[in-house]
Amino acid sequence: MDSIESRVAAAMEQLRQTEEAAERAQGDLSAMTETARSRDGSVEATVSAQGRVEAVRFLDNRHRAMSGDRLSAATVEAIETAQAAMARVVMETMRPLTEMADAMARAVSDEAGEAAAADWEQMFAPLRETAARGQEQGDQRGKRLRDELHEGE
Repeated sequence: MDSIESRVAAAMEQLRQTEEAAERAQGDLSAMTETARSRDGSVEATVSAQGRVEAVRFLDNRHRAMSGDRLSAATVEAIETAQAAMARVVMETMRPLTEMADAMARAVSDEAGEAAAADWEQMFAPLRETAARGQEQGDQRGKRLRDELHEGE
């Protein structure tokens, strides 16, 4: 059986590694952006890791021939697509950190491990929803494109 000192030392080392991983992840994410275009290619949006819109560009002056409603829809589409892609990047970047924290909590007790898993699940729920919404919208856009291609036959 391990002595209390060795278990405390191991826990402290695991905590130090988790803190370092968190700092690395935060640094990586602070510099990241994700850019996406609307399906029609008229609008390009760039978002930060926090989902904040950093830039919106109207490409090739296509927006001049678009109705306000169509331009609005294309802008929202580009932003949501970029946000969904960024949500997936954030979750993947944070995965090692969540795994380390979960392992540390499980080492303390089963109840702590379950509580930590529930906390991480709650924290990442909005990102998962954003990523899923982006996937769903992409699937719907693909279906509409297939329908349009079949109608043109």
